[in-house]
Amino acid sequence: MKKFLIILTCILLYLPFYAQQSGKDYYYYFGEKIFLTERADKLFMKLAQDADKQNVTAMIMEEASVNTDSFSGNISGNIILLDAKEGETFSLGTLTKFKENPNVLSAHLILEYNDIMLGLLNHFTVKLKPATLMEQLQQLVSKYNCNIEEENPFVQNQYTVSLTHSSDLNAMQMANLFYETELFEFSEPNFGIFNSLYSNDPYFNQQWNLKNTGQLWGIRDVDIKAEPAWEIAHGGMVNVAVIDVGVDKLHPDLMPTVSSGYDATGNGSSGSPVSEYDSHGTLCAGIIGAKKDNKIGIAGVAPQCMIIPVKFGIMQDFFGIIFLYTETGWAANSIRWAYSAKGGKADILSNSWGGGNPDQDLTNAITEAVTLGRGGKGCVVVFASGNYYSGMSHTVFYPANLHNVISVGAIDRQGNRAGFSCYGDSLDVVAPGEDIWTTNWPNDESNSSGRIYDFASYLKEKEDEEEDYSIVDYIAKIDTPPNPPKPSYREVDGTSMACPHVAGIAALILSVNNNLYWWEVKDIIESTAQKEVGKLQNYLFQTTPGHPNGTWHEQVGYGLVDAHAALVKVLAMRCPQNMPAVQGAITKNTTWSAPVHVVHSIVIPNGVTLTVTSQVKCDNDVSITVQPGGKLIVNDGKLTNACEDELWKGIIVQGDGVNPLSTTYQGCVQINGGTIENAVCGIYSTLGGLIYVENAYFKNNTIAVQIDPVATAQRGTSATFKQTNFIFNDSYLNFGNTLDFETHIKLSGSKGVVVSGCTFSNEATQKSYQTGYNTGILCFNSPLTVRECCHPNSPVHYPSGWCINYDSSVFSGFNVAIYASNSGTAPAITVRNSDFISNLYGAKISAVNYHELLRNNFDLTQSNSKLKTYGYL
Repeated sequence: MKKFLIILTCILLYLPFYAQQSGKDYYYYFGEKIFLTERADKLFMKLAQDADKQNVTAMIMEEASVNTDSFSGNISGNIILLDAKEGETFSLGTLTKFKENPNVLSAHLILEYNDIMLGLLNHFTVKLKPATLMEQLQQLVSKYNCNIEEENPFVQNQYTVSLTHSSDLNAMQMANLFYETELFEFSEPNFGIFNSLYSNDPYFNQQWNLKNTGQLWGIRDVDIKAEPAWEIAHGGMVNVAVIDVGVDKLHPDLMPTVSSGYDATGNGSSGSPVSEYDSHGTLCAGIIGAKKDNKIGIAGVAPQCMIIPVKFGIMQDFFGIIFLYTETGWAANSIRWAYSAKGGKADILSNSWGGGNPDQDLTNAITEAVTLGRGGKGCVVVFASGNYYSGMSHTVFYPANLHNVISVGAIDRQGNRAGFSCYGDSLDVVAPGEDIWTTNWPNDESNSSGRIYDFASYLKEKEDEEEDYSIVDYIAKIDTPPNPPKPSYREVDGTSMACPHVAGIAALILSVNNNLYWWEVKDIIESTAQKEVGKLQNYLFQTTPGHPNGTWHEQVGYGLVDAHAALVKVLAMRCPQNMPAVQGAITKNTTWSAPVHVVHSIVIPNGVTLTVTSQVKCDNDVSITVQPGGKLIVNDGKLTNACEDELWKGIIVQGDGVNPLSTTYQGCVQINGGTIENAVCGIYSTLGGLIYVENAYFKNNTIAVQIDPVATAQRGTSATFKQTNFIFNDSYLNFGNTLDFETHIKLSGSKGVVVSGCTFSNEATQKSYQTGYNTGILCFNSPLTVRECCHPNSPVHYPSGWCINYDSSVFSGFNVAIYASNSGTAPAITVRNSDFISNLYGAKISAVNYHELLRNNFDLTQSNSKLKTYGYL
């Protein structure tokens, strides 16, 4: 039986056959030179479509250095990989002879990048810069004996350029030459990529990955929590592109929801398997979307999603080992077709392949998918992290190491990282990847039971007999000896199998809320991953720079994906906004001048300023944290809730307890004419965070501003408020009982707060008169000054020094307008030139030896209550 291992696949590069020193051949990737290694014992050839294969076979068999034991002489397709005899290498003369044969498009030594074999093709890709004229490309092509083959069907001004037999350079050298003219955004050679695929075939008939009951030495609950997730969603109305070697559209567990697809290889299969070894895509598709509750086979993670098959490679037999062969252009165009509105219209792209060197065209295609797909919300792009073996690097393969994809590693049924699973800084999450029972391409000869009875044959048989078909009857038939075990299902290993679990969970998420942006889906999956289950508990998850969605570990990422927890979080985000979504750390000075939707907490670090001049809508679990040395400025902007029936958390401004109260050391919030509303706590200051507010509005916050104690040695002022309106009214009923309102400003151990000409009101019909609630300012052991705000250029009264024209601070509608309670002699409380209207208590001061109440007006009538109004105690 031929060896077969489910590993990730493919991608990129090669070195010219006449390079004599390893590592001297390179190409350009985003301006960086990527070096390759030459293998003189292996040779790659690609034939013309109409090649005389008998002529080519005779040429190869005549070459003394070829290991004819590994070349049967039966050429299938137009790809040939030759092995040299043991201890020998291919000479320059042999390469020249093969290359000059008119049936051969390209003939070069194999190149390697990260142990992946690459074959250099006879063409390369260029993308014109905006200022480059087509005439300039044509002049270069003519000068170097090349041909312009075609413009990329998905990308304007991107062309394939082919060499002729009279070209003096190979495709990589020619691509470099074109790039160095500085006329092109990129110019890079195209490669054929070889990667061997293997798999174990034990046929365990249990899906521990969806529900682990401890079967076969597993640990209970080490699974993705599929059953409780299905109580919420099944993935309906979501399209998942399986970019692979084709999907069996006639498989009884897939047939109802597999659409017509795309074949980038030119075989015209519309995404179906072609080679007898093309089972890999069907294996992946079953994990994503096999039908549930149809009394046969297995269930997929998202059993109601639509599978879109995209064929980007071909499985072929070389040297008795099955290789996946693909080309760089096929991979990039498969991505583009999948997300395109004129192509697959996919919401999610599942990619159980990767490896090798980076390719700019493919990277661009992935970037396009996450920026242009789904009407600008971006496709969710999922990649397997890669499989490594002895002698290989364990780091996450390209393209899974890109920041805008979800990189998925594999675990076993006990919660251990699978021994083959690549890991490192680019790993995001893990999913089940060992002993995974899934659907199989029935014509796959690598199956240990040999060629099997397939569904297409069954349909033909029923048609000939003029009988109706039955899926149940089909399953019974294939279970009949000598066919068992079930030939259209098999158990396999690999990160290839982990990847589709995450694609399926993404489908469940988007079926609940298709308005989410791609990175929102990624954040949900990462932030809800399981850590305290099975052997995962043995990994020390830690807060790690560059991984903002919780604690992380290099071998298992954020942990094991949890479908149910992810959907619960989506349900909590049930108020999408038709505005750009933002989240995470602000890494440089930034201005939000247009409306944004904050979907995950914001952090403003030391030395960075975020300025808000527009509307910011925040989800219910969102807070904006200003770290020491950072600054948030709200200039006529508005920070409010995103969900109509939920409060958001508010702003947290952090201080540094060992340094003075200045903006150099402390976090700072500065509001000029802005609005903070519908928050649990509008601004919360801790350890000395600073607050400066003028001409602003705080509306319907449970607490508008809370300042916690600062260090005893710190000196300065914690906060100032000038001509600001603090409002509470019946609109708060959208969120809860108005009796829950605590206070507009709550102070505890602060270093001085100054309120000048501000208005504090509770206009709600129902008011609490419970101690500690419905208070304008609540002050514990904190210095407080409440005073007038002088008009500009106001005359000054002498000898008092007070201005004559001013705006008073006004308090109305409270249980206690100002409540102050201190420990004894200091700090002091000063209230002057303020108006107290319709409050049960105007000012209630307890245990304060140093306090002043000067020139205040107390209205001793309370129109909305029969309770007597008191001035102060």
